[in-house]
Parts: sequence; C-alpha cells; structure tokens
Amino acid sequence: MNEEHDWTQERRREWQAQERARTLELASAPVTGEPLVDRYRAVMRLTRTAPRPPVPADFAAKVAAAAREQEFDERFERWMLLVGGLIALAFTVFYMGDSLLEIGQLTLRSIDGLAPEVPLLSNPMLWMAIAGTGCATLFDLPFGAGRRAVG
Repeated sequence: MNEEHDWTQERRREWQAQERARTLELASAPVTGEPLVDRYRAVMRLTRTAPRPPVPADFAAKVAAAAREQEFDERFERWMLLVGGLIALAFTVFYMGDSLLEIGQLTLRSIDGLAPEVPLLSNPMLWMAIAGTGCATLFDLPFGAGRRAVG
C-alpha cells in the first residue's frame, strides 16, 4: 500500500486499523481485543459472507438485447453524424459556391496544364463530389477506427 498521504493522525489510525483488520481477517486470526480493528473485521466478514442475489433466468437475453441496442445506437449516431456533415457540406456549397468555383478555377488551370487530354478533370462538379466524399469519410473516421478495433 502507498503510505505517503497527507492525512491527519486520526485518519492514519483509521486506515491502519482497516489494513490490520483486513490482514487478520484474511489470515483467520483470533479476535484482537482492539475495538476499532474488531469492528472493521466484522464489517469485512459480513461483506464477504453476505448472500448474493441469484442471477436472473433471463440474464443472458437481457445482456444480448442491451448489446444489440448499443450497436443500433452507435450505428444510428454514425449515420446522423454523416447526414449532418453532408448537410453542412451542402450549405457550404450553396452559400460559398461562387467562391469555391473561383478557387476551383485557379486549381483547374494548373490541372488542365498537367493533363489537357482529360477534360473530366476540369469539371468543378467532380471536384465538389470528391470534396464531399472526403468530408463524409473524415466524419466517419473516428467511428470506423472503433469498428475495426472491436470487430
């Protein structure tokens, strides 16, 4: 046990009595005659011998149902986060679409110079779809890591 505490003398005496009672009770030693230690021994004995309630007959079914409910809740939260992210992306595109297109035009000029034979790369809608997919993936990353670790 760690005995480096900033305790008062009375609290240290209580702690030492509890530790001594625990040690004596586990060793099944005879009663010491110290009232504090003997009271703690009686408490330890009662907590060890107290009757435990029986496990309900439908315990396994309840645990399985709780696990299914937890799995559904996690799946629902993940989808709600994904939908929220996509709505946020849609509002961003709606309200900042012109700005995004201007930035896209600058980027697309450099892409056109790299690959002039591929006209699809100059389509701003393609880049918005890629950005949306990237955002949705980023929203799902924390949940995906948990799924891989668990199952």
